Amino acid sequence: MNFPSTMKLLPALIISLLAGNASAAGFQLLEQNASGLGNAYAGSAAVAENASTIFYNPAGMTQLKDRELSTGLVAVGTSFKFNDTGSSVGFLTGTGTGGNGGGWGFIPNAYMSWALNKDLYVGLGVGAPFGLKTEYDNPWVGAA
Repeated sequence: MNFPSTMKLLPALIISLLAGNASAAGFQLLEQNASGLGNAYAGSAAVAENASTIFYNPAGMTQLKDRELSTGLVAVGTSFKFNDTGSSVGFLTGTGTGGNGGGWGFIPNAYMSWALNKDLYVGLGVGAPFGLKTEYDNPWVGAA
């Protein structure tokens, strides 16, 4: 790399160092299969009960027979109530507590495992490890 081409890259490198952090919030969802809900997912990486082993330990498919299908839908009801104890910027953002930011969410999961032969297994897993939403009524003091 010669000096002129390095100088062309220098502004991009400097700008990349100035980038701020991107933050987001979400809920980690452990509800990845129905069989795991029964034992609070204790040992989920070690137990290969059904095709849902794909989520925690894909190698567990080798302990399953021929073809397996595991599906589920988990309903989660959440409640998030905000309490403002003295904000001083209400004229900028509005007032109010926003009501209940929670609600009902449904978490799907589906897994399929297939033993092509004794040494080759194929699996497909669909789950939602993060999700749901927090939505407060407008206007409220945190809406800035």
